[in-house]
Amino acid sequence: MRSDGSGLIRLTDDRAEYGHPQWSPSGDRIAAQSRPHRNTHWGVYILDADGARLQRIGGPVTHDRPSWSPDGSRLATGVPGDESGDAHRNIYVSTVDGTESHRITDDLADYARAAWSPEGRDIALVRRAPGRLKWELALIAADGSDLRIIADASARGVQMSAPAWSPDGGRLAYLAYSGGSQDPCELRILDLGTLESTVVGVTSPGGPDFVSHLTWSPEEDYLVIADRRLGDTRNRLYRVSLATGETVALTSPIALARTPDVGPLARHRDASSAWRDRDQVTGPLRHPITGHIYYSVVGAARVDWVQARSQAALRVHDGQRGYLAVITSEEESTFLKSQFPGTHHGFWLGGHGVATHSDAREYSWSWENGEAWDYTAWSSAGPPGPSDDHWQAGVLTWSYDPARPAMARSKPAYGWTGRGISSAEFGYVVEFDPVAVATATSR
Repeated sequence: MRSDGSGLIRLTDDRAEYGHPQWSPSGDRIAAQSRPHRNTHWGVYILDADGARLQRIGGPVTHDRPSWSPDGSRLATGVPGDESGDAHRNIYVSTVDGTESHRITDDLADYARAAWSPEGRDIALVRRAPGRLKWELALIAADGSDLRIIADASARGVQMSAPAWSPDGGRLAYLAYSGGSQDPCELRILDLGTLESTVVGVTSPGGPDFVSHLTWSPEEDYLVIADRRLGDTRNRLYRVSLATGETVALTSPIALARTPDVGPLARHRDASSAWRDRDQVTGPLRHPITGHIYYSVVGAARVDWVQARSQAALRVHDGQRGYLAVITSEEESTFLKSQFPGTHHGFWLGGHGVATHSDAREYSWSWENGEAWDYTAWSSAGPPGPSDDHWQAGVLTWSYDPARPAMARSKPAYGWTGRGISSAEFGYVVEFDPVAVATATSR
């Protein structure tokens, strides 16, 4: 996505889990750790920036948290000791063509979170000395020599994590954490010339588990962090100004966001252009069997069903006008849930109900585009009934099922919920019919 939170594009479409993406210096490749479906071992993979090719490096053991060398020829990764045969967690350097991988740390300490310097000589990392619980910030030469402790955890009483080099190589941003469950992280900048550390912000309580990563802008005027702030139910990306401390949310509150990396070709906009100032659109997503196209839309503000229906009709794809999504099979429901996971948290669909009795306690349901109402996926509460609010018209949202799992183990975790027509939700799913293709016939 762009650095203002717009232009979100999905690159991977398999069932694997991905994390800690890192742009290559040339901006044409991405290194990321990945764990295939139902596999407990992480590996580091390199994929093209458009997601076209996927290549594993580093061999069969777990490698994680990759960091590129400035020339794009090597990656520094972390390797757990129990997988590599080492006694402790170490940092390895591997060539991107997979021909060579060797360890650069070699003592009794644990090492993690390697970050290659812009000029290529040093690698920043965190180190935990034998017998210590806290980590300390350190530098090591890329060939494994000249280890230097630059922020000592025992002296400062904090845990260091997630070092990130400024583009000019003169500063390191990092998180300092005291270890208490209710204590926030300090977002600090370390001047490598003077070794003076300055607090530039405070993040949420919970430590580095919540603040999972940070990265600099190319202009060195802000940092992007993943954080879970007051009121958030999951991690989001935030942009923190180093001049003013102003924090701007980049991603919506409904989808989990972690481990950002600002690429060398990042397109930047004014800080006032937060995601909430406009719709955030994800798509297009094409159904492999029907050819129908889908987009999910997070509104700049919550929208009611009538507003969502009107906005969907204004969207155009390949000359076709959109409509609120119609789900007519379990296969289609599973497909959309797997591709648009955020839509489970309150997104409008194209179903609506008309009261069939004067007390508005029973409804006749139908799809907005006229398709048959042959399939349903109600949440554990079921369709609106005598105990529900009285509406003259009911509309359909795809929402989290609060009864899961204790009250409804056989029910889906997410399902349909009837709502009043004036209710507001995060967004909606738009569907487009496939474009008809004319075929030529011979006489």
